Amino acid sequence: MNKKTLYTILIIIFIVVILFFCLRYYYKEKETNINLSNNNSKESIKENTINENNTTKEEKEIIPKKEENNSDNKIPEETIIKDEDIAISKDKITIIDESKDTACASAIEYYYEDNNYKYYFTCIKSGSIFVIVDGKKYNIKEALNNKVVTMAELESNGFKPLKEEKNLQKY
Repeated sequence: MNKKTLYTILIIIFIVVILFFCLRYYYKEKETNINLSNNNSKESIKENTINENNTTKEEKEIIPKKEENNSDNKIPEETIIKDEDIAISKDKITIIDESKDTACASAIEYYYEDNNYKYYFTCIKSGSIFVIVDGKKYNIKEALNNKVVTMAELESNGFKPLKEEKNLQKY
């Protein structure tokens, strides 16, 4: 084989590989886009914002005092937690939106789904939304897909996702 033929074959292989990845990306993006023609985009943006006042939930850690002579077996009042202080999760969850001051690309970005809903961002920003659980920082997409947190826990901490109900009927 001469060099021209070899280079031609290499170029053709390169083009085929590039086309493969482009088509793969195209169909992946096509799958995640939803039609917002029936939705008001302002409402969608409002639903996708994070309530800054509720992004952290305070937890009280009460360390009981050790008493050596507690003969009547009475529980000290410091160890009793009122109902209003009980968190939904055993973990402390903080939601961070690092895209607040930057513009993000206008597109609907799919990032998670459960049995009932598909969840989307109103723009491409899943790379800049983070969740801190017990002092560890996770990307929101990774935290949900790896079951570090649930969507219910995020919603109880002030996160308001844009969601699409799955059609569960079979035809």
